[in-house]
Amino acid sequence: MTVTILSTDALDGIVGSGGDFSLTGDVVQAGDSTTNLGYRGFVSFELSAIPPGATVLTATLRLVQKQVSGDPYGSMGAVLVDQTVYGNVLESGAYGRSFPVNQAFATLSTDATLEAKTVDATAPVQADRASLRTQSQSL
Repeated sequence: MTVTILSTDALDGIVGSGGDFSLTGDVVQAGDSTTNLGYRGFVSFELSAIPPGATVLTATLRLVQKQVSGDPYGSMGAVLVDQTVYGNVLESGAYGRSFPVNQAFATLSTDATLEAKTVDATAPVQADRASLRTQSQSL
């Protein structure tokens, strides 16, 4: 059985190094601004769609790269994905918080090609289920 889980708009957002943040629904941004402030995108997926007792054999994170400004890959490198646990609220302090769970578990993008980008998220989703978390969250 295959289950598709869309991100939770109310927990998806952008958090800036200057303390600003916004809940953005299905639009997430990462990189820096023209004033050199950093931005991190956060996405959350509700795990209740997975039937109780089911074994997660594979999980894929799919995000669509829709816009690239400047040369972020030349100046900052690849877009990496961290497994995070920020719970039921995304807030401004999330930018600087240490997330000791599965750091840089995948490389999402290495170039400016506008397309769907996918990574294997099996291990993080399995870990979230084993830890009885209700969401699987990434930045």
